[in-house]
Amino acid sequence: MLVLPCCLDIKEGDFWTVLSRTDEKVRQVMKDCVGSIPVVIFTRKNLVDFSQYIEEGRFKNVFPHLDLCDYPKIRNSGLIAAQLLGVDAVLFMDNDEVVRDLQFLPIAEEFLGLDHNGMRVSGKAGFYIEPDGSILLKEDNPWWKIAWNTFSLMNRVFRDIIASESRLVRSPIILGGNLAIHRSLF
Repeated sequence: MLVLPCCLDIKEGDFWTVLSRTDEKVRQVMKDCVGSIPVVIFTRKNLVDFSQYIEEGRFKNVFPHLDLCDYPKIRNSGLIAAQLLGVDAVLFMDNDEVVRDLQFLPIAEEFLGLDHNGMRVSGKAGFYIEPDGSILLKEDNPWWKIAWNTFSLMNRVFRDIIASESRLVRSPIILGGNLAIHRSLF
């Protein structure tokens, strides 16, 4: 099952009519792309319906952390949708990423929820391939980043991953836009 959170900011016209038409269009495009895989489109309408449910319960403090137009809040919403649907795993892929490997979904799902080399694999993150073909980030070192040069630290981890002979490598960082999480973790 594929759950697709969709940020549909509609500023003109009848919100629910436009949302409904857009929802239908997104469903058709996804059907053309994924074939027989069931797709759940999770839109702002679903979020509004869900907010009414949680407002009645004891989770009122959760709703401010859910949205479909902000990456951390999109991930929170995806995790809630996964819980409601009872799925085994969630895969997050940001909208600015391009996947070229036809085996991406099976690879992303591989090992999730299983033991590998004596450790449970509850989450996996991949790296991005930069336009120049490298996974290393361009290290521009402005003076104000001297104490916490994120790109340099990330590249150190990426070099360790590249040097590893293991298929899976423990890492102190994850890239949220390319992330698979098993339900034992979420």
